[in-house]
Amino acid sequence: MFRRILVGYTGSDLSRKALSTALELAALSGCEVIAVAVVETPPFPGLIAEVDRAVAAAEEALVPPFAWARSAAERSEVPITLRTRVGPPAEWLVRMAEEEGCDLIVLGHRERPWAQQWWSDSIGERVLRRAPCSLLMIR
Repeated sequence: MFRRILVGYTGSDLSRKALSTALELAALSGCEVIAVAVVETPPFPGLIAEVDRAVAAAEEALVPPFAWARSAAERSEVPITLRTRVGPPAEWLVRMAEEEGCDLIVLGHRERPWAQQWWSDSIGERVLRRAPCSLLMIR
């Protein structure tokens, strides 16, 4: 069914639900999961040091969520790779899916207020338009 599944993972409840679904699919398919947390840089950083501090703080905050992901993968007996990237999340998800040869991307879908939906695209919508493979959105 699937060979490699990519999951956008932040440690939030919704991303844990997405990862759990990906692990279930991987267990059924006998495939591996790659979970990636993409750290966005400050929109208008004044100094490189500001970016470095923001990235370091985000990576430190990911230690407990990554531990939870490793534990969940062990329980599911699914091989998992955990990665962190810095930059625009949608671009990294598409790029990693291409580079890693993924045949499914799993993301959590969060409802947004109408005005926000009208104003800007979500990460999921941007991934959907450019993804080299199927996309599964978890509510």
